[in-house]
Amino acid sequence: MSVEVMKCTKQSLPPNKKYHVYICRSQHENDISWVSKLNDHLKQHGFSFYSAENDFNPNITVTQNVEKAMQSSLKIVCVLSPRYVSSKMCQLETEKALRLYLHDRQSSTILPIMIDTCVLPDCMLPLQYIDARKAESDWLPTLLSSLAKPIIAKPLAVLPEGKQYHVFFVYKTVVPDKDWVKEVACSLEAYESGLKCAYHERDFIPGLSIIENIVYFFKCSLKVVIVLTPGFLESSWTKYETELAQLISLNPSGDVRIVPVVVQHCKIPESLINLTYLDATDTFFTWWPRLLKTINIPNNELLLLPPKNEAMLQTLKLGTFVGKLKIEELKSWLIDIKFVENKYLLVTDARNKKLKKFCFKG
Repeated sequence: MSVEVMKCTKQSLPPNKKYHVYICRSQHENDISWVSKLNDHLKQHGFSFYSAENDFNPNITVTQNVEKAMQSSLKIVCVLSPRYVSSKMCQLETEKALRLYLHDRQSSTILPIMIDTCVLPDCMLPLQYIDARKAESDWLPTLLSSLAKPIIAKPLAVLPEGKQYHVFFVYKTVVPDKDWVKEVACSLEAYESGLKCAYHERDFIPGLSIIENIVYFFKCSLKVVIVLTPGFLESSWTKYETELAQLISLNPSGDVRIVPVVVQHCKIPESLINLTYLDATDTFFTWWPRLLKTINIPNNELLLLPPKNEAMLQTLKLGTFVGKLKIEELKSWLIDIKFVENKYLLVTDARNKKLKKFCFKG
């Protein structure tokens, strides 16, 4: 690293940060040597960084040191190499860095930098990396300017009129189900968009009956997350809550969407078969971004139409046959309808477990 680089303006540190940079690297001598030279550049440009030699606290564990150092750093640099990818300690650091990044992108971010050709970890595929296999003059200015840029927070999520929560959780009050809900709710509320969550153990209103509380929180929440586990299927209360949530979601004035999340492998309740579920038994990095994306999609952007619009439904034709739909049919099997490209509807026939395609007449 001998090439002269442009001087970068050092960004000031917020009160809750101690370092500009935390560097994740393997213990291989090649990676240690490379990072040592990088540290010289960081010092030259006024960036502070965590150093295990100087900042390690012997009174706490290695894992606790890593967590504390990451939380105290504005940017986390992951030095990617075959040695990094195969290191269990680097895998641990990567997981903790991504959890911190996904939970609170307002105060931390990750900068992957590849120094030797390697296969990117799956969890890093969505992130753009800096290619340090090129000449130093090609990548070092990019890294330094990235370190100097402030982190831009996203605007707070706005709740529409009549809504008080982004998410209400339906789950069985047993371990580990309730622990999962509390951890996820805490993480969502710490997320930079200001998501608001509700669950019965914490938020039910004293003085109201259980049923009154359930209905109240369904109606004032945008999304209802159904936490599916073997224990969930054994509970009569969760079955009732699920059915009630579906009834409210089918009401045009309800404006609530159900999001089934499989936390432990179990059979999908028949009442939820027509909904796509989120598999949270997979790695955290797979399902967490999808959950955030789902919660942040406004309900009015989801392609759903209320089945109560009988006047519209009766102007449709089924295949080549033109005729009116009987109201009895609506009540007996119409469960869910999806609007597709202003052309037709896909209707769930619960009785026969099939999708029926209705085209607009005319």
